[in-house]
Amino acid sequence: MNPLRLILGAAGALGLALAAGWAAGPGEVRANGVVEPALEYRVEHAGEGLVRWRLLDGTVPGGPAVLSEGLALADRSAPIEILLLHDKAEGESVAAGTPLARVRAPVLEAAATARTEDQVAAAADVDAIRAGARQGQAVAAQAQVELARANLARARRTAELNRALVSQGGGAAWEAELADLEVQVQERALKAAQAAVAGARDLPWEAEIDAAEARRRAAGAAADEARQRAQGALLTAPFDGTLHRPGGDVLLSLQGPGPTLVQVAVDARDRGDMQVGAALRFQPMTGGAPIPGTLVALSDRSTPRTVGGPVIWVLARLDSALPVGATGVAHIARGAP
Repeated sequence: MNPLRLILGAAGALGLALAAGWAAGPGEVRANGVVEPALEYRVEHAGEGLVRWRLLDGTVPGGPAVLSEGLALADRSAPIEILLLHDKAEGESVAAGTPLARVRAPVLEAAATARTEDQVAAAADVDAIRAGARQGQAVAAQAQVELARANLARARRTAELNRALVSQGGGAAWEAELADLEVQVQERALKAAQAAVAGARDLPWEAEIDAAEARRRAAGAAADEARQRAQGALLTAPFDGTLHRPGGDVLLSLQGPGPTLVQVAVDARDRGDMQVGAALRFQPMTGGAPIPGTLVALSDRSTPRTVGGPVIWVLARLDSALPVGATGVAHIARGAP
């Protein structure tokens, strides 16, 4: 959530706190503001088993605006590990491409192991066919024929028993009919298995090799995907910036270089009294001397708020640095710069 939204909800209290020390002059517009980074990459909790990343643009009035975002999915209740390489700590620089966070799902490691075993077995199958160590598809098809014959023989014995029981008055006619139907099903299954043996014997050796290679490639792809999921999604720094760990739902924040920007919520009625390039002073909530700056952008649209009338968003650049999240009151000169 944009901290500025919280400021709007407490605008009255903030204004009263600062009014005693510094009142707005007749040629000024006074409004509450908060310091935002020009560019930020934020990683935060998004519910059980989910982590969300967002690339935020703070140079838009009313921002930060979402440039892009996505979800890193882990298994429910999976641990979330924050990786800070090279002992990077709060406030230190991080280069683009540095791994920042990994969302792991350890419960998927067993699945990855099973897929890897399938990959090994498929590769061994290819080697066996190439070496002539087994007859391949024909042998497997013949095994299915023997199984079908055994099922048919069992179905015939069951049908004979049911017919005998019916003739002696010890069984139901519908049971005998079902047994005869099962015999027909197994007869068809035997014919299909015998046809498969003929097809397998006619299969060229090269075609069998191709089929085995296709199985090996499919098993390899499945194993790679399973290993990647078990290892977890890796989030890396999209740009050079400064690392911060705010706490709470925000796991980490990477803030890019740039000027100190202040997002200011101004009463919409004052829109016509301000122009880009106007001078301003920003009085931090923590006290100290006001910081000079310049108005660099104004929103074209107004935004409603819970208390009071609509506001427009104004973006200002300060001449001196302030930490991100710092709040205060901006005094903006009315009229042309």
